[in-house]
Amino acid sequence: MNKLNEIKKNKCLFYGIVFFILALLCFLFPYTHDDWAWGTEVGIQRLTTFFADYNGRYLGNLFILALSRNILLKSVVMALVYVGILFLANELTEQNKLNKWLSLFLFLVTPRLVFRQVISWASGFTNYVLPVIFILLYFYSNRDLFLGKFEENSKIKIFLYLLLGIGSCLFIEHVTLYLIVLSLGTLLYKYIKFKKVSLYSVGYAVGCIIGSILMFSNGAYSSIFAGDDTLGYRQIGLAHFISNSIKSFFDTIYTDLVFNNYILNIILSICIITYLYNYLKKNKKDKKVTKLVNTCTIIISSFTIYSLIYGLSGAQIFLRYTKYVNGCFSIVYFLAILGSTLLIQDLAKKRRLLLYLFSIVMLTIPLFVVSPIGSRCFFPMYVMWILVALEFFSSIIKNKEFPPLKFVLLSGIVTVFVYLFLIYGYVFKINVQRYDYIKDHNDEEKLVLPKLPYSTFLFHSNPYPGPWLDRFKLFYDIPEDTEVEFVDWKDFKKMQ
Repeated sequence: MNKLNEIKKNKCLFYGIVFFILALLCFLFPYTHDDWAWGTEVGIQRLTTFFADYNGRYLGNLFILALSRNILLKSVVMALVYVGILFLANELTEQNKLNKWLSLFLFLVTPRLVFRQVISWASGFTNYVLPVIFILLYFYSNRDLFLGKFEENSKIKIFLYLLLGIGSCLFIEHVTLYLIVLSLGTLLYKYIKFKKVSLYSVGYAVGCIIGSILMFSNGAYSSIFAGDDTLGYRQIGLAHFISNSIKSFFDTIYTDLVFNNYILNIILSICIITYLYNYLKKNKKDKKVTKLVNTCTIIISSFTIYSLIYGLSGAQIFLRYTKYVNGCFSIVYFLAILGSTLLIQDLAKKRRLLLYLFSIVMLTIPLFVVSPIGSRCFFPMYVMWILVALEFFSSIIKNKEFPPLKFVLLSGIVTVFVYLFLIYGYVFKINVQRYDYIKDHNDEEKLVLPKLPYSTFLFHSNPYPGPWLDRFKLFYDIPEDTEVEFVDWKDFKKMQ
């Protein structure tokens, strides 16, 4: 009992410290791009029509309306959700003392293009991160299913599942479509396996259907299908499905889905190859197993090394065919991971892994026919990859003590945190100075403002002419007729 209490205290201490540090980091993230619209009367105007003909991301829209108006609220909510994702990811996986360190490290090294559109951008957070914690909550609530058990029904839980299903479907479209498949698939699987109808799964499936109806009944989607998008840039390419799908995959999808996850790929590959090596030692006489293990090892190691070299050099070694080679190699890499998963001996772990890999596929399929596709669309898939890495990691670590490995992970976490605080701390400093300058010179006919530094770590932090500049002015109470020019910070300092 004392040992159990000590474990709980250590968990609370770990997640408490992580929450505090993440909240500080989130406080440094500036409001950018869509945040300027949501934090002004533009957002209120959208609310007065309840987002009619805008989109059906009702919960995401309501969250950003609140978060774009209070930086402290934004920081606390973002940090809570990030910690919640880490907590659920670790609770889903077989417990060991190092999982929480690895999950935090992999979260912090989210690819930069995804990080700047999701982790550090409030508008991206509300639509692409919030639904992930709802997905993980559903996985966690069904953890008995992984053990082959049928959970008994209760009325209050059925109602909660219904609410969870509705709420989960009101954030982002490809997650909504995935959840419909997930909910119906879970219901069917439970019925086939246990010959019983799970009222929990019925409630969740009904909730997902209701949520999807609420989302897609928004007039924006009928306009998009008709090719008459009110915002002017959203499209669904059903007319040329095959050609559009191929183009989307080789132009965009494979890079953000698999190829750019350099650090995660390295760690995942090491974990899988180590597991395969240990598995082969116990099954040397089985030639089919040996062949599968060797094939998967070669593919996984080759892909990891090649993608890393390609990412560092950018060399188009296959000329105009490079993206096609990279895309096909990504598919083969995924299949090798699937093949490795089939060799997992722990049935519950295998079920979880297959669910995560299935989720990656199902979350990706809708992206083949929509445009534009941003890196932010792939954050849910990145979390699934983290879960896959944690499962293989726990398979080789189990409950063993590895002090050097913990030290390495802790060193990596500290290094990445320092790196991020230096970048976003400087961004915060310039953003505050820019705001102070606006307040002090708001009566002038022309404002010359500094651009925020490290623009590659921010999503459109410096507004371009047109509606975004108008919304920037509105957000910072700059008179509409004031001319605004943005210059580099060094040039701005010289002018002072």
